[in-house]
Amino acid sequence: MGKSYEEFLATKSSRNANKKKKEVKHPPKFTPGVSYSEETKSGEIVSSPQKNNSVDWKEQLESYFGKDASKYSVVPGTAEIRFWDSNIGNGNIERLYYFKAKIVSDKLFMPDDDFKLLLKEAKRKKPLDKPKKVKGKTLVIALSDWQIGKKGTEKTVEQFTSAIPKIKEHIKYLKKIEQIDQVLFAGLGDIVEGCTGFYDMQEFEVELDFRQQQKVARRMAYMAIKEIAPMFEKSIMFYSWKSRPTT
Repeated sequence: MGKSYEEFLATKSSRNANKKKKEVKHPPKFTPGVSYSEETKSGEIVSSPQKNNSVDWKEQLESYFGKDASKYSVVPGTAEIRFWDSNIGNGNIERLYYFKAKIVSDKLFMPDDDFKLLLKEAKRKKPLDKPKKVKGKTLVIALSDWQIGKKGTEKTVEQFTSAIPKIKEHIKYLKKIEQIDQVLFAGLGDIVEGCTGFYDMQEFEVELDFRQQQKVARRMAYMAIKEIAPMFEKSIMFYSWKSRPTT
């Protein structure tokens, strides 16, 4: 028997079109997903719910970035974990685990022994027992436009090294005429030249790879802080990112 017009016209589903899909609840600030900034080449990743107290970060990166997953790394030591008891019905409770960590572009993630040595040296400096209230002025030392890696880097390092004693002498002079209690080291960008995003011919003016650029820049910044910070009651470090990678 052929179908009638009324049968074709009739609504076949009794489902309520306005009925909302059951919302899946996740721990606060642990909604699975990834955020990433091209400006800072860094971001954050939150794993999908895990049934065990462990996570495969490689698998998680692949689930969000697909074939580009190899371009990103999870920063060691930044992982956080939360567990969440979810009601799966009939009075049954399932415990799920969520993981969150910082991620960076592999162009920036280049841990090396040089950095570990500097970090170890920095930890030897004991902090003040009690923070002193600063009443005087703040001296700002701007660290910018070093462009470590381009032609002339060796000369830049020499000029920087020879300038440290002169800066210290000038600080002594300033403290005789002004009440200066703290120093602000302000990293204002263009610390390294980078290895990508160049304009015409710039690529041929780079003498160091990105790892070497970071190593030299770290040592320069650490020298300035190590030599100058002890001259003040309080020190502040500030750093600003720019469009291309700096350190």
